[in-house]
Amino acid sequence: MEFLSAKYDNLFKELEILKNERKNYNDNILELKNEIEVLERSSNATKLEIRNISKFENENKKSLSQIVIDIGQSLKLDIKGSDIRDVYRPFGKSDVVRPIIVDLNSVILKNDIVQSYRKLNKSGDKLNSSHIKMKGPTKLIFISECLTFEGKKIFYSARDFCRTNQFKF
Repeated sequence: MEFLSAKYDNLFKELEILKNERKNYNDNILELKNEIEVLERSSNATKLEIRNISKFENENKKSLSQIVIDIGQSLKLDIKGSDIRDVYRPFGKSDVVRPIIVDLNSVILKNDIVQSYRKLNKSGDKLNSSHIKMKGPTKLIFISECLTFEGKKIFYSARDFCRTNQFKF
């Protein structure tokens, strides 16, 4: 009995040690996730997401840059090719219209684009494909800040909460 009792005590001590290690590992993982979130937010500080523009033939960075420049003209902003650090569509399902991600050279320009977009939409003349002379039926174009995965989850949860609790604002 004493032998089994000693073994049980040893196993119980080892289990407590393992529980403490697991808690420390989980705390470290949470801390690293938070650091990654902060880094992603800072890397997205100059990025915009342009949605609802269909993919077209021979699409490349130059043609996507031209779309951004044309949107700038529609918003009465002077966007040059040198203001665009990078422009691309993220990888994903081929049957889904993926957004265009634009990485600009400054946060100021990004904020100007978002403000001009909101101002145009509030005026009643919503930004659409006819503003940038795209072929095909007229479709609304949506511009927003590029959020991280966690930011998108929080934003979705907030919208869902407003919808279920019938909040207007």
